[in-house]
Amino acid sequence: MIMYLYKKIAITDRELFFKAYREKFKIEKENYIKEAYMEHLLKLTEKVDLMILREKNLDMEEYKNLVQNLFAVLENRENLVLHTHIKTAFQLDFKKIHLPFPVFCKNLSLLHLFELTGVSVHSLEEARFAEKHGADYIIAGHIFQTQCKKDLKPKGLDFLENICENIKIPVYALGGITEENELDTIKAGALGACRMSDYMKDTIS
Repeated sequence: MIMYLYKKIAITDRELFFKAYREKFKIEKENYIKEAYMEHLLKLTEKVDLMILREKNLDMEEYKNLVQNLFAVLENRENLVLHTHIKTAFQLDFKKIHLPFPVFCKNLSLLHLFELTGVSVHSLEEARFAEKHGADYIIAGHIFQTQCKKDLKPKGLDFLENICENIKIPVYALGGITEENELDTIKAGALGACRMSDYMKDTIS
């Protein structure tokens, strides 16, 4: 079980990084950008409390290769969490996983094998189900307007507050979180905030 402290959480997406890197440095060599991304992830693990390796655009084998490459250079894996790929986690004997709600529901019998299990939820009913069935934390979203889901109306702070008031495990906010509105999520009861774009693009140096 993770500690009940406000956490800064990075959710990775190498496609966002690759696009931002190409635009800034005018570099197209894939291998060079991959190396830069690995360095970026290493630096990121030192800046955040959790880094969820999401990588939605990679298939299972590509995802496994990325994780193995990261493991080879990452000395401390304490704040790393894999995403969705339960089989990969088992193959690599890694015990921290974050799951979309449907994947969580389909794999309830396997959850006891993990030290840490997080779940993405979009309603109070899903949050309650996740808590009841062993989730260690949930990520609720999306709270504010975000480019990732620009066609979907954000659920807002009332939604976040309602979940926080009815769930005992840590609730982390997701969606359009910035330095300016992070305090609002704290006031609503969230114990952490997740960001993708900020950490994948704005921290490129």
